[in-house]
Amino acid sequence: MWIERQWGRADNGEGLSLAIADADSGEALGAVVLLLRRQPRTAELGYWLIPRARGRGLGSRAVALLAPWAVIDARLARVEALVVPQNIASQRVLEKARFRREGLLRSYLVFDRRRADAFIYSLLPSDLA
Repeated sequence: MWIERQWGRADNGEGLSLAIADADSGEALGAVVLLLRRQPRTAELGYWLIPRARGRGLGSRAVALLAPWAVIDARLARVEALVVPQNIASQRVLEKARFRREGLLRSYLVFDRRRADAFIYSLLPSDLA
């Protein structure tokens, strides 16, 4: 079901889901996604890796490839990403890809039975000039 939902995003105009895979074996190690937002030409970027794949720069590489493509080739005006303040590694991934932190959204994210604050980051075409 999860995989079918990922595949269907491009077909139904919801966004784009891509696997992060080991270059040698082709093994899936995570995913990077762009989800279109209500605001015109705006998408939210998300990414994750299985625990044993973390710390190898794979997330940074995936974001560094997809985010510039989104604002240059796909002509999005804005790509956003949300990160809980405690996730320093994800903040570094975004900052390496030239995303800028814009602020703190208090009690914004919803996880099962709890809410969490989120830093909001963005990448605009002008950030890559």
